[in-house]
Amino acid sequence: MILRLTGQVLVEGSPVEGSYIRINGPSGNFVWEARTEADGKFGFNLPPGEWTLIAFAPGAERQTQTFELSEDSAEAVIDLRAS
Repeated sequence: MILRLTGQVLVEGSPVEGSYIRINGPSGNFVWEARTEADGKFGFNLPPGEWTLIAFAPGAERQTQTFELSEDSAEAVIDLRAS
């Protein structure tokens, strides 16, 4: 089964266009990287499991978040701190 993981990258509450989201799989291996859209949103098609999201944005500190993807939870919000 493949699920859609969607989310949004914010810096101190405001959406960030062009930030990078890197996805590492359950074994810690790199899977994919994408950039956010104008509204800070991103999306990946992934199987259920534990995924690590790493967010990078200009002028903000990098953040790592572990996310358990299931049918009940498929949206992540990453709010970065300005550096």
